[in-house]
Amino acid sequence: MNTVELLEAARAKIAEPERWTQEYDARDKGGADVDFGHSDAVCWCAAGALGAVACEDGGLDGVAFDMALKALNDSATAYRIEPGTHWWPEVRYQAAIAQANDHKSGDRGADHARVLAIFDRAIAAERKAA
Repeated sequence: MNTVELLEAARAKIAEPERWTQEYDARDKGGADVDFGHSDAVCWCAAGALGAVACEDGGLDGVAFDMALKALNDSATAYRIEPGTHWWPEVRYQAAIAQANDHKSGDRGADHARVLAIFDRAIAAERKAA
């Protein structure tokens, strides 16, 4: 899978709000923390979805994962500095997507939409760069 395909597949994995989570890479149907690649996982954070998709063919594709994670961090960092999108006080680049994913605004629907928008921005940037 190339970077765009990996990002698209990870976004699709969490496109439905019930398949997205915060604070953990993945959760089982009871809400317990599980590894993103575990067969009991039913919902994932942004990075967890990326990891799960990168592992689907039997092993983690480290290069594709790293490139896709960099694209998400770039996107989350850029999204954060747009007017009206200040949802954490300072960004640590390596954790930008985790901070964006885990920030709770009090509106779960808006938090989920923010993560999908970050994926959309990353996908568009990677398509443009290709």
